[in-house]
Amino acid sequence: MPHVIAFFGTVSAGADNAPLNAVQGTAEYVQNNRHVLAQDQYVLWAYVQGANLTRARIDAPSLRAFTPPRLPYLRRGTVPGNEPALNDFAHLGLILRGAEEISVQTSNDLGSGNQNHYAVLCVGPTLSPPSRGPDFWVRATGNTTLVQNQWTNVPLALESQLPAGNYRIVRFIARSASGIAARVVTPGSIWRHGTVCINAEGQSPHRHFVDGRYGDYGTFSTVALPSVEFLAAAADTAQEVYFGLVRA
Repeated sequence: MPHVIAFFGTVSAGADNAPLNAVQGTAEYVQNNRHVLAQDQYVLWAYVQGANLTRARIDAPSLRAFTPPRLPYLRRGTVPGNEPALNDFAHLGLILRGAEEISVQTSNDLGSGNQNHYAVLCVGPTLSPPSRGPDFWVRATGNTTLVQNQWTNVPLALESQLPAGNYRIVRFIARSASGIAARVVTPGSIWRHGTVCINAEGQSPHRHFVDGRYGDYGTFSTVALPSVEFLAAAADTAQEVYFGLVRA
């Protein structure tokens, strides 16, 4: 199952290849402000954001044997917005080695002061095909006050009760006014597959989060509903998600 990890840093004006700190969650190990994976994992996608961002790259010891891979698609802004810029690595074979410290480094053209930069990576094993079958969208909302620059778990209220049974999440959209990323928490699983947020009504997610490219987001039962962890740039108090579901 894929897993989403994040990085955040307040960087100085004109900084070049400044490392961002790992965002500590309940499902990952952090050492020296860097993520450490328990085993080898492929990079499936990457997102990076900053108002004056000019360059970004992934850094890890084994990657330096060749060159730290660049992330050419950047979001110069303070939120992801409509159709977020995404670096797609699915099926390209970029591996992060287990037990190595991993960071994302950014550069900027800010004239003075400092600003916040964010990076989000989705890592996982070889992708499995998404579940097939008739699927339908369900809407859920949350009203949790998010903790700025950290993962905050948001319990959800479904708009309509589901018929009893088990369901697979095959598509995922998450919206919050200053949301950066969101990841699904399903009972009994340590993995947190996720998406890049949208921030306003009428915006669209990147197509790969709804076309099955990155596989299923998790399985749950109607007696143990999922929640969603949000990473946000501010203390938002309203969240909205859409799950595309198929019967498990």
